[in-house]
Amino acid sequence: MTSSRTSPSSSYSIFKFLLRPPGQDERWCDGCGKPMRGFVYHCKEEGWDLHPYEKYKSEDEEVKKKVEAKNALENYAYNMRNTVRDEKISSQLDPADKKKIEDASDQAIQWLDSNQLAETDEFEDKMKELKGICNPIIAKMYQGGGAGAGPAMDEDVPPSSGSGVGPKIEEVD
Repeated sequence: MTSSRTSPSSSYSIFKFLLRPPGQDERWCDGCGKPMRGFVYHCKEEGWDLHPYEKYKSEDEEVKKKVEAKNALENYAYNMRNTVRDEKISSQLDPADKKKIEDASDQAIQWLDSNQLAETDEFEDKMKELKGICNPIIAKMYQGGGAGAGPAMDEDVPPSSGSGVGPKIEEVD
């Protein structure tokens, strides 16, 4: 058996690691598991411009943004549809406005079903379009009806700070 580790997952390397005194272990690359000699970045020795770990990290960030945009649109569309179907709120809405919100949210849901592979900006554009239809109607309903904050409130708006229900937090020096 050789004294160098062949891979971080081999049983011999685990045994060898356990026998080594603390502080004398080799540094291993988090991305690919190869040993790093001193402070030399081994990927430059391999001739790589960018470590595969970093490459996939940036791709993962893009996919994450896309999924978040898609989920935000889907949640908003279903939230609007369920809000106008609620009896308390639908009684305060004009039937034409109610139909307008239902049609827009149903259209957004159908668009999502047929465009699962759309890009992030397409999801964001569709969200702006849906909010452009729904938000003025909901705002008009809350201003005219004097209703309290309900599930149709925009999620981007922070809750008002005032004397409300909840614990009182005092600042401590």
